[in-house]
Amino acid sequence: MKKHNGHSQHSVPSKARNVVASSRKATVVKNVARAPTRQRVGHSPVPVRVRKSSRDDIADIANAGDDMDLQSIGTLAPLDDAFIKVLGFEVASATGSRSMAIGSGAQATGTQSVALGAFSGALNANGVAIGFKSDASGDRTTAIGSGASAAADYSVALGRQAIASVANAVALGVNSLADRADTVSVGSAATDGSGFTRKIVNMDAGVISSTSTDAVNGSQLYALQNGLRDSGVYDPDTGVSLAVTYSNATKSIISLGDLGMPVGVMNVAAGVAGSDAVNVDQLNGAIDSLSIDLSASLKYVKVNSTGPDAGAAGLNAVAIGPAASARGPYAVAIGSAAIALWSTSVAIGTDSRASGPNSVAIGVNSLADGADTVSVGNIGHERKIVNVDDGDITAGSTDAINGGQLFLALGALQETVAAMRAQMQSLQGAIAAMQTEMPLSQRHPGQRDEHPVAP
Repeated sequence: MKKHNGHSQHSVPSKARNVVASSRKATVVKNVARAPTRQRVGHSPVPVRVRKSSRDDIADIANAGDDMDLQSIGTLAPLDDAFIKVLGFEVASATGSRSMAIGSGAQATGTQSVALGAFSGALNANGVAIGFKSDASGDRTTAIGSGASAAADYSVALGRQAIASVANAVALGVNSLADRADTVSVGSAATDGSGFTRKIVNMDAGVISSTSTDAVNGSQLYALQNGLRDSGVYDPDTGVSLAVTYSNATKSIISLGDLGMPVGVMNVAAGVAGSDAVNVDQLNGAIDSLSIDLSASLKYVKVNSTGPDAGAAGLNAVAIGPAASARGPYAVAIGSAAIALWSTSVAIGTDSRASGPNSVAIGVNSLADGADTVSVGNIGHERKIVNVDDGDITAGSTDAINGGQLFLALGALQETVAAMRAQMQSLQGAIAAMQTEMPLSQRHPGQRDEHPVAP
């Protein structure tokens, strides 16, 4: 470093590009400074001299002396692959390819990144950090404002202390926080009450359709509110909805009123379909009809038993009969001591037992212990299945075949075998006749006629 008229002077490397002067009164040297003689670049008192003794060098860049100017900018370091470096109390670093760092301690380490401001950081590719201690550390992020932080990939933080901490989030405004992915935040709603919100104003009306993703403004909501008020679905004075709504998430229950104020439903039309509501007249008629039917038909249903109770432990299971037990889900046990153990198993008959999944046991003491089987007896106590209709006989048929179909099939097979046997016998006779007519030499090559072969 040299002194020139009381000013500090510094050297710039050969072929340096985009040199920045520190004074507000100075101008920037052209992209490539080449001159064999002394020249001045900028306004006084910041002289820039090109020494004749050093070809293509720029030297003696004077520091600014005005209070408004930067003081002691320091020796300009080689720019390498960076475009601009401005040094202060701490050296700026632009190590990323085609990056730029301006400001004391600024760091531009990502490819094509930009860091402007003291201690700003653009640490990943295509990051932009502008402002004191701004942080664009995510990939392709933007942080603008003192202390702004865009730490996650593709995030944007605009405003002092704005933070976008998750991918593809946008934080707009001072102290705004965007902590959910793919969102835009204009405030900070902290759970401890320290957060704040902002209005979004001057927003055009959004498109309202089944596929629209536009935001709607207050006038659109106001029009909707008036429409609802005029429709009578809510009380405009209290704001209470007058509409009938579902009482649970599965939409299987509707409640009217509450426990302290039940609501009557009047003028109910007579129900027609099986799922329609019925009125009192229909209900009274049904009760009267049921009373008559029960009186007339109970003589056909009698139960005379002192045995143990039936048990249906399985989900939606049915057990009928003394000590009948339906233990599996959707199992059915009918008969004294009938047992259906597995899911969807069925046991019908006294002491019948269906112990295989989806099995069926029919008849007294029948046992179905294999999965997906139907049993009509037990070992040593087999039963015939009679009166079986003809089953389909096709490649994909799973029908049962009765004895008549099997008899016809065997008869047809016997006829086919007999016909084939007759054809074979006929063929054998023809072959024998041909051999008789052939000369002996042709029947047995290599032998003469006078030496016949014994039959």
